[in-house]
Amino acid sequence: MADAVLRRPSDSPFAICLSIDGFHYRRSVLDTLPNREEAYLRRGAPWTFDVGAILTFIWRLREWADCGGLNSSSVTSQEVEPILAPSFDHAAEDPVPDSVHIPENASIVVLEGNYLLLGEPYWRGIPSLVDLRVFVNADLDVMRRRLANRHIGAGIESDLADAYGRVNRNDMVNAILVLGKVCEGVDIFVESLEDSDAII
Repeated sequence: MADAVLRRPSDSPFAICLSIDGFHYRRSVLDTLPNREEAYLRRGAPWTFDVGAILTFIWRLREWADCGGLNSSSVTSQEVEPILAPSFDHAAEDPVPDSVHIPENASIVVLEGNYLLLGEPYWRGIPSLVDLRVFVNADLDVMRRRLANRHIGAGIESDLADAYGRVNRNDMVNAILVLGKVCEGVDIFVESLEDSDAII
């Protein structure tokens, strides 16, 4: 998993975390693809995201950070449009446009997603737009177990064997891709530990 952080000066620091899951292609878009069946099976792979929309959104955030945010004295409230981001409705299995509002007093925006530090075309344009690049790594077996349990907990799969099957067909393929193509310029590498190993 990767985190990309944008910061702007503020007397009262306030942070918000956004997942890029809201930038998944809608099912109506997947339905139009020539490889429709594969697109559904591999949903969550880099090519099932609207990376152009992600870049446009992060450019907007970069401008927001550089001009001092929504409370900048150099602009009036009439000149500044609120920054809205999509979220993902897991029940509907589709993004929800403009459902997350960046608060006006936010000084830190943390973007979370597997591909924010992916060294592939288009994706590799993201790191230069943010202030801090954090890569969170975990053992592949630990990832596999966590993902299978997450699929069960979210109701995506009801059987653990099917959950592991889904992980092997899709999630682990994506994880191995990311681990093999981390972009240059990561500021912090973090190793994710099991709860029993964590230092309290």
